[in-house]
Amino acid sequence: MRYQGNLPGISAEYVEPGKDSWQSFLYSDSLVTFLFKRGAFNESAVKTSSEFLKYFALLLPMLAINTMASRLLMAYQKIKQSFFYQIAFNSFLLVFIYVGIKNIGAIGYPIALVCLHVINVLMCYFLFRFLFPQINYTRVLFVFFKIVFLNIPIFI
Repeated sequence: MRYQGNLPGISAEYVEPGKDSWQSFLYSDSLVTFLFKRGAFNESAVKTSSEFLKYFALLLPMLAINTMASRLLMAYQKIKQSFFYQIAFNSFLLVFIYVGIKNIGAIGYPIALVCLHVINVLMCYFLFRFLFPQINYTRVLFVFFKIVFLNIPIFI
C-alpha cells in the first residue's frame, strides 16, 4: 500500500518506511546472508547481524516521524523546548539502553531503541498539542499506524 498524499503537508517519505521496515524485519536472515556470508562471516555472525537488522529496521517508521517533528520544531523556531525535550529523551534512552544490555545482552540495545522511539512517537502527541495546536498530530498518528498495520498481513 502506497501513501497517496491524503494528509496535507505530510509526504510519502514520512510514512512509506513502514513497508520497507517490515520487509527488512521479515527477510533479515536472507538479506544478511546474501550481502555478507563469505570468508570469516560465518553462520553465527549472520544470525547475530540479522537479529540486529530486524530491530533496527523497525526503527525506520519511528525515525521518519521523529524527523518530521524535528523539522517542525526548527521551522517554528521552538529550539528551547526542543532542547529540553531532547535532554529528557536522551536521558531515558541511556537508561533504556543500560537496562536492555544488562538484562538481555547486546540485542538489548536495538530493542531499547525501538521501545523508546515508540514512546517518543506517542509522546510527540502531547508535545505537538502544547506547541502546535494547529497541527492535527492525531491524524498523522492515524495515517502512520494505518500504513504500518496494513503492511503486516502483506508480509505474513
